[in-house]
Amino acid sequence: MAGASCSLADDELVTLFVKLIQANKTQLVLALLRVDPKAISVINFPYVSGYSYMTDIIFPVVCTISNENYAMLAALVAYGAKIAFDEDVTEALNMRFGGKDSKRSLLEWVQFAIQEVNSSLEKLDSQSEKIEELKKDEKLSPWKAYCLDHLQSLKPRKEITELQKEQNEEQRRIWKNLKVYFTDVERLLVSRNAKTYKEMYPNDMDAPDLQGFLSLLPVAVPPPQAPGKTEPIKYELMSEHSWNGRETWFLSIKQTSMMNSSKPASRKTIQQYSTYVYQLLKAMSESPPSKSL
Repeated sequence: MAGASCSLADDELVTLFVKLIQANKTQLVLALLRVDPKAISVINFPYVSGYSYMTDIIFPVVCTISNENYAMLAALVAYGAKIAFDEDVTEALNMRFGGKDSKRSLLEWVQFAIQEVNSSLEKLDSQSEKIEELKKDEKLSPWKAYCLDHLQSLKPRKEITELQKEQNEEQRRIWKNLKVYFTDVERLLVSRNAKTYKEMYPNDMDAPDLQGFLSLLPVAVPPPQAPGKTEPIKYELMSEHSWNGRETWFLSIKQTSMMNSSKPASRKTIQQYSTYVYQLLKAMSESPPSKSL
């Protein structure tokens, strides 16, 4: 069509040239670079991706790398595409940060990934632990003994337990491989003198700290406790209970509503609910409420 050009852009300022690159149309892009003079003018024209609060500026050569289309990357470089850009787009991107916790270096992100992997491994280990057998005691009240009998009847079958173990082992293998990978990346970054954001920009007053609300590497400082003194059981309102412990809330509230619904509860749901009830009964038997309650 006469007058058409690959430099035309849509309402989001994404040119036709970029859309062809996104679609991996290598031969068509090469043809446009040969016959359309406007293609050279937009070969380094970036586009904005994402939402208003989380945007990225992507250049055509970066798009080819993301698509692993190295033939198109070589063609763009041959026709004058830049590898090192003159404009510092990071200055404009810094204005989109909604909070100081978004300012993280690559080293901090890798350290955060290692922490998350360790946390996931700990959760898998806790899931793999068997629930202790609680024997009947003559001191138990009748309703507690009845609850214990009911919990024993809700234990999963042996084949389900074995399947869960296999799934946990597979997931553990994946997390361990990720831990090795991120640890190697961290070691490489440290050997190249990688720094945290605060070390790179010491004069930035908005630099993140470890005690921030959304800090990626929070530092939990436990309160001082006298030797040999155990923390007493704290009784909470249901609203406080749901806010302070998300996992416990999921077991005590959502699973209860699922069991009371018309839809039959799955065996996994019953097992999770039974575990929570068991822990609650055990805590009540070990440390009964005071008379003031």
